[in-house]
Amino acid sequence: MDSPKAPKPNALDRASSPYLRQHRLNPVHWVEYDDTLFEQAHQEQKLLLFSIGYAACHWCHVMERECFEDHEVSELMNRHFICVKIDREERPDFDHLYMDALQLMTGSGGWPLNIVALPDGRPFWGATYLPKSRWMAALTDLHQLYANDRERVFEYATNLSRGLKAMAETPSADQLNTVWPKSEFEELIHEYLSAVDTEFGGFKGAPKFMMPNTLEFALHYHLLSPNERMFDHVKKSLDRMSYGALFDPINGGFSRYSVDNRWHVVHFEKMAYDNAQLLSLYAKAFTVTRNKWYQQVAVKTIDFLEEWLYDENSQGFFASIDADSMDESGEQLEGAYYRFTQEELKHALGDLYELFTMVYNVNELGHWEHGQYLLFRTQSNEELTQKLTISVQTLEKSIETGLSRLKLFQQKREKPACDDKIISSWNALVVSALTHSYRYLDLTDTLKNRYLSLAENTAQMLSERIDQDGRLVRIKNTATTDIDGFLEDYALCIQCFIDLYEVSFNLNYINQAKRLIQYVSTHFDAPNGFFYFTSDLQKQVVRRTLEVEDNVISSSNALMGKNLFRIGALLGKPQYSKRASDLVQAMKPQCTQHPRSYSAWLQLALYDQFEFHEVAILGEEYVQKAREVNRHYLPNSVLAAAKKPISNGLLYKEADLKQTPIFVCVKGSCSLPVYSAEELFNQLDHD
Repeated sequence: MDSPKAPKPNALDRASSPYLRQHRLNPVHWVEYDDTLFEQAHQEQKLLLFSIGYAACHWCHVMERECFEDHEVSELMNRHFICVKIDREERPDFDHLYMDALQLMTGSGGWPLNIVALPDGRPFWGATYLPKSRWMAALTDLHQLYANDRERVFEYATNLSRGLKAMAETPSADQLNTVWPKSEFEELIHEYLSAVDTEFGGFKGAPKFMMPNTLEFALHYHLLSPNERMFDHVKKSLDRMSYGALFDPINGGFSRYSVDNRWHVVHFEKMAYDNAQLLSLYAKAFTVTRNKWYQQVAVKTIDFLEEWLYDENSQGFFASIDADSMDESGEQLEGAYYRFTQEELKHALGDLYELFTMVYNVNELGHWEHGQYLLFRTQSNEELTQKLTISVQTLEKSIETGLSRLKLFQQKREKPACDDKIISSWNALVVSALTHSYRYLDLTDTLKNRYLSLAENTAQMLSERIDQDGRLVRIKNTATTDIDGFLEDYALCIQCFIDLYEVSFNLNYINQAKRLIQYVSTHFDAPNGFFYFTSDLQKQVVRRTLEVEDNVISSSNALMGKNLFRIGALLGKPQYSKRASDLVQAMKPQCTQHPRSYSAWLQLALYDQFEFHEVAILGEEYVQKAREVNRHYLPNSVLAAAKKPISNGLLYKEADLKQTPIFVCVKGSCSLPVYSAEELFNQLDHD
């Protein structure tokens, strides 16, 4: 009997994206996006079918198995459509455009994101996951509609495109205000708090995403205007997220989100951008609360980033770890790597099994499905020791021993796949996170310096992606060509260079940030001081996107505003800070109506609402004094330090440097110097 023929690869066989390569053996005639597709679609009079996803996406895998691997489905798709696979992490510009279109059409979104568009790229239909029967019925109807009533399709696409362009309009200049009354800001905080989940942290409802930018805003606000409800919200969220199965106690790192409201049942993909932002947040929260659990979570998250995502050859971090992996029966299953039966736990843990049943709820509360359990905490170590009548140290040692045994057991399983793209913006987030870990965690100098070295090596990799004109590459060495950076890449790289300067005081980082800001100002400018998501050198389809609303990653315009404010303070350039202030004032209506969706803008508003301190340290002992200052999270400040004054900016000071004075300035106006970190903090407390 003849053996079945191996599937013939399609055009994605040449792709470099792991997500696209996952579809290389589909019978669908997938192609990668390039600018010639529109001309091809016009010539062939075919509709474009864009299918957008990412390598770690569970439902993308499900739809592939049910639809794209099916020969009946593929025959229909190939006959009537030009089928284009897009990795949303490579092309966030298309993802923004077509996700906005889907939300306008249906009121919701998600991935896989499937869009049918006219030959010029204008969308007129969209859906997320659909099973085979509904997918085939929809495509058949769309083809017949286009063949028989093209005028109706054109009219709908035209109206939808008009709506998409309206979404990219910037707030008009007449909305600018010079003052944001604090009474209005307090009302906004009340609205924010009305939606928090006081039992499990985060916000009410399910599914639950971590949204680290909202928690960072809440912590920032509390430090400037003490508010116990905000502070309790931060602590409750950090506790419960790290107790739940969302956090992996064996390998470290957070999964993407929780299906339920208590962080128990999760989608298991692990993204570099989530873990980087949460690492920053836990490091900052540790230095504010001195809660050692937050430090343990931070260190475990770094362990995950290093072990699972770090590439020593490039000195960059990969994008993500897949949600699915092979189970014991050879089937791809979501969460297969992370779940355990009671028998498996007994076998792996031995004499520690009974302890683990208490710590991680190997009971009805921690049960997931089909006799499978996820490691799920509900109590702190201190609370547990009161029941167990043992010391915290003994409990922590036993837990670590048990987790090491589970790791050995787990390593016999097939690991989830890794998406090995190295994305500039996400790597910049990791650099910032490692910098914050160096700055705020209470660790040995050896460990802290290792984290800083890791951050500096990755920053060097990012620097090598910037050409002499300031153009930044988002992803290098794809099968066709490098992918140019989007505003997100520039904004987060600028941020990480500023963050690195504040711990190293290496002016090269400030110079890199200035170069990128100049390039953004030249090639991304939008009306009213905002910035487009794409540069004027990139091909536009339907519109140029303007990103102002936060997602899990903060809005790129808000990030640019924060960058401009910080670097304006460091360099003594008030025009930068003024532009940032104008941006946040223009965003005031959106911020007040939907504060949870604009938390990065609200952080920028705090720069304006409260005094923003420019701290400068000059003299022989600047390194030691800067370290003392850097142990404290001072969100409304920037820090510059050097052995001698510099001819411009915050470090342009005349003083006796023998005692290494510390200057505190507000908008360039400086108080008399102090000579210790303690005196500095006393001065800041009284401002």
